Amino acid sequence: MKKLPIGVQDFQQIIEDDYFYADKTDLIYELITDGLSYFLSRPRRFGKSLLLRTIESLFTGPVDPDNPKGLFADLKIAQTKWDFTQKSPTLYLDLAVKSDSPQVLENILKAKLNARADLENETAPTKTRIKFNATYSGGMLESLIADLARKYNSRVVLLIDEYDAPVSDHIDDLDLAKANQAVLKSFYTRLKPSERYLRLTLITGATRYAIGLSATLNHLVDLTFDKKYAAICGFTHEELDSLFGERMALVLPKIIEKGFLPSNSTVENLREKILKWYDGYTWDGETAVLNPWSILNFFDQASFEKYWVNSYPSTSFIHKLYRNDPFELLKTRFRHHSHSALGWPEFDELKPTPLLFQTGYLTGDEIFAGYLSLKVPNMEVELNNYNVFSDLFFNLLGQKPEKVIKDFKEAILSSNAVKLTEIFNSLYTGLAAINQEDTESFQHSVLYGYCRLLALTLSDPPGSSGAPFLVLFFPDDQTVAIIELKYESQAPESEEKLAAKLEELADKGLKAIAEKKYSLPYVSEAKNLVKIGLGVTSRGQCLAKIGDNFLAPVAYSRVIEV
Repeated sequence: MKKLPIGVQDFQQIIEDDYFYADKTDLIYELITDGLSYFLSRPRRFGKSLLLRTIESLFTGPVDPDNPKGLFADLKIAQTKWDFTQKSPTLYLDLAVKSDSPQVLENILKAKLNARADLENETAPTKTRIKFNATYSGGMLESLIADLARKYNSRVVLLIDEYDAPVSDHIDDLDLAKANQAVLKSFYTRLKPSERYLRLTLITGATRYAIGLSATLNHLVDLTFDKKYAAICGFTHEELDSLFGERMALVLPKIIEKGFLPSNSTVENLREKILKWYDGYTWDGETAVLNPWSILNFFDQASFEKYWVNSYPSTSFIHKLYRNDPFELLKTRFRHHSHSALGWPEFDELKPTPLLFQTGYLTGDEIFAGYLSLKVPNMEVELNNYNVFSDLFFNLLGQKPEKVIKDFKEAILSSNAVKLTEIFNSLYTGLAAINQEDTESFQHSVLYGYCRLLALTLSDPPGSSGAPFLVLFFPDDQTVAIIELKYESQAPESEEKLAAKLEELADKGLKAIAEKKYSLPYVSEAKNLVKIGLGVTSRGQCLAKIGDNFLAPVAYSRVIEV
């Protein structure tokens, strides 16, 4: 069985040393024959470097008259009309560098360009030697591209990896990030004058036109949301089955032995768990791909772990983004975003949601009228977020989750509406004004997230039609609780009218549960069925009512026997 290329990004090494390789060369063929200048955004460790190295090998690999297709002989591109004898000078730049100051970054860029020129000059006659006519990195880039094109009488293939790293790596130090931004702007500005010398340009990174480079790089075609190239990085479901089918059968006994699956589990059970943990990424709302870094490490270690999440300091990263509003992630489910809104134009406009989307902590969900809704991609990311948000959430509320979950469970099991009202009030009135959003969907997301963080077993996230807002399960006590929340954005000022409004809202919740027969699917699952109407106003006040009849004027004190 072929070796897993964990940490191996060189295409030639992968093919020659018989490593596992997911063949994307059919998409590469479409890419290099469709246009000239591209940009692609994908999270870190998603295969962008290997994609660029594959293209580099395609244009620079040696030509063997007896085997002109060379390293690509057994790949999909070999079945296309690509002329494997055509070669072009290639300039590959990896900017995932340690840039602790703008001067260090400028020196690194110049060193990379000098190293490429030195390589060309090793065997070149004096008259064709590359000589820079500029002393700053942007001018050196322009000069090198022109000299390579003249030397080989061929336009240049320019490949830049992690174009944004010197800035996005320092979002916790905005002064340094902005200083590095100025260096990169000067560097990338020289690409437009070089277009006549370029055969192909492909620039990749985690963020979309980060650091205010949209004007500098606006000649590039953005492939990030292009349906045609949705699977150019990552493993599709079909690739999981065709490339890892045998490995799944081999790893299953180890997974069972480690307790991740029951002893009677099948390969299909394992496949479902793999998808739950590492699948879910999409940029077009349709094509789902699995995280390649996590998949390779999973099959190597035979263990369900947070491989991608642990590959860089995600916890501190999310803490910094969400310390002021830990509910931001919950709100994203109820919003649709344009493609432009998911970019990162300037530091002063830096917002958590676009940045988490670009870095892989959120991904696409559904497209509606050209707008993309977002979601947490999979269990790996969700488990990481759970720990971070739990701390932020309960610190914000000044609560201890252990006590809240005890009180919450007791109130449900005893059908204590007064206690439930106290708990819900402590949640909504405990939120700072900056965290509030005057929509019913926000109130939904807050309570849904609250129950998730309390480790309660609950139904799918709210929002699907024909379903109650929230269903909680207490399997040890054979109890199901159905909650229907109703919200009023214009809360009455007087206490008397406010109390009446809360009664009205709670009754509406109970009425919806009864009229829409929300309890029917759970009749066979529960000994006790608790129906809860919850009224919430914009002032944060709540009222919970429990009963099997929406006309009841007061909360019931008993649990309905099913």
